[in-house]
Amino acid sequence: MSSLYRASRLAISPLPVPTTWYAIPLRLIVGFGFMQHGYAKLARGPEHFINLLHAMGLPGDFLLGWATIIVEIIGGLLILLGALVPLAAMPMAIVLLVAIATVHLPNGFSSIKLESFDAAGAHFGQPGYETDLLYLAGLVALCFGGAGPLSIDEILRRYPLSFRSTKNDEENDRDATCIRCSLARVGSAANRFAFSVGDANRTTVVNENKVIEQHQGPCRWRKSAAPDAATESGSARSMVPTGAVGTKANPMIGTDMPAPRRGLRALTKHQED
Repeated sequence: MSSLYRASRLAISPLPVPTTWYAIPLRLIVGFGFMQHGYAKLARGPEHFINLLHAMGLPGDFLLGWATIIVEIIGGLLILLGALVPLAAMPMAIVLLVAIATVHLPNGFSSIKLESFDAAGAHFGQPGYETDLLYLAGLVALCFGGAGPLSIDEILRRYPLSFRSTKNDEENDRDATCIRCSLARVGSAANRFAFSVGDANRTTVVNENKVIEQHQGPCRWRKSAAPDAATESGSARSMVPTGAVGTKANPMIGTDMPAPRRGLRALTKHQED
């Protein structure tokens, strides 16, 4: 079972190794490949590559030729070292896209086209854009996943360089203080607005209650004709409209306000007397 488990670990990705090590083979092949293409152009002579660009009808063949050579050599070296990978990948991707559009696209996808084989060796056709896409995929993977270990980008990520000065720090602190003050003023204004809205709502409710009380007729509480246990305890009441004036025992009778519970017992005792 243990051997089967080990075999399954080797059959399913990722392998039991640090996942960031994937970047090392990509950096090696992409960086070395670009440097090799740039060195080959220099070895044959830059004029040869510039004449090819002129024959293709590309504008600015001299500037474009030297720019391509510099990008391939310097960019390949940066990728190989894992230094400033996103910055180096942008001009390298432009070179690849131009090569696809101007040279390799009419030849189809495959970069290896074996046409014949004889005593002189194998004969291949015109290469397609397959290799260019592989280089683009490697650059995109390095930009998204990072340069990995043993790279300059990893060192810069662990020990970032600080370009800020004391003056800039003071200005940033002052700006942060101003922002906090502005947020505090906005919060205070929002609180005042919320309290004013709450006061307006309470005033509206009070005015509505007054209007309802004005439309209610005067009423007086009296003891029910058939009192029960709840009536004798002062909790059951019947309300009849009348114009009577409040008594000494309960001066609230005859007004717009209902009689309180503690006044009902006094009123009942007064009427019985």
